Amino acid sequence: MSIPLVRYEAAREVIAEGGLSLNDLHVHTSASDGLTPPEEVVQRARETDLRVAIADHNVPDGAYAAWDAAGDEGFERIVPAIEVTTFERVHMLAYFRTPDDLEAFYLDVLRPHRRKHAHPTTPFDISVGEMLREAARWDGLTSAAHPFAVVRNGVMSVRKRHASIREDLAYLTAIEVHNGADSAGNNRRAMRLARTFNKAATAGSDAHISGEIGAVMLATPRGEDLFLSLRRRHAVVLDRARGQLLSLLGHSAKLPFHLSRPVRRLRSMAREFNGEPEQEPPRRVKVRKGKGSWRERTVKR
Repeated sequence: MSIPLVRYEAAREVIAEGGLSLNDLHVHTSASDGLTPPEEVVQRARETDLRVAIADHNVPDGAYAAWDAAGDEGFERIVPAIEVTTFERVHMLAYFRTPDDLEAFYLDVLRPHRRKHAHPTTPFDISVGEMLREAARWDGLTSAAHPFAVVRNGVMSVRKRHASIREDLAYLTAIEVHNGADSAGNNRRAMRLARTFNKAATAGSDAHISGEIGAVMLATPRGEDLFLSLRRRHAVVLDRARGQLLSLLGHSAKLPFHLSRPVRRLRSMAREFNGEPEQEPPRRVKVRKGKGSWRERTVKR
């Protein structure tokens, strides 16, 4: 089945009439290599009537913080997600309905494969196939991020080095058919890949700064469950025109994080030498707020 791609500007009137939900399913925050704090992402989502998937690299705390910031709008504004770097250095997206599901996936599947002195972009010692098979235990979705990425972190970019990758696609729910940080040619190839393997589609801006959020979206029927809409192919990709300056800022936003990686590693090694426990991503616990009521908060372990 073909997956429609429409320029956002051409669809403005249809969007204004209502009946559609807009979803950016690939957004990064300052919890990994983005510049935007999770709370600002939530504010941006409210201002633009958008639902965003917080898919930070290999850590769940950005999604936790955004869900908490959204409050009663959690289900409406936030999709808890994570962009997993496998040992093949492939980026895979995993989407969940609640932060509790995301936490369970992280603790049960990913944390046991976390490398020593890891930072958010350090690969896990888990293969694409194992990660996908384990993720199927939850009522969520998995998607191959930017599958033809020229920096060779897409599932198809490494298929010559890892022959089993193509077979692993059988366990995959969806393909990211349009990524705001990838080239038009690679996005077209990703669209063809989804059709060839009869996979659902995801799409997102891959935003690392606030201005990029919503640059690429999926329009789904308002009121219909998002995960069901994606599985049934009830989605249209919307691409918003972006200026060259904004695109350049988006690409350069990751530089400070990556330049600081050696320092982060040295600090982690120093903590180990001094007998201090290695820092772990936070977990969510229920805390009594008052008689008969509960709230969620994020705590450090």
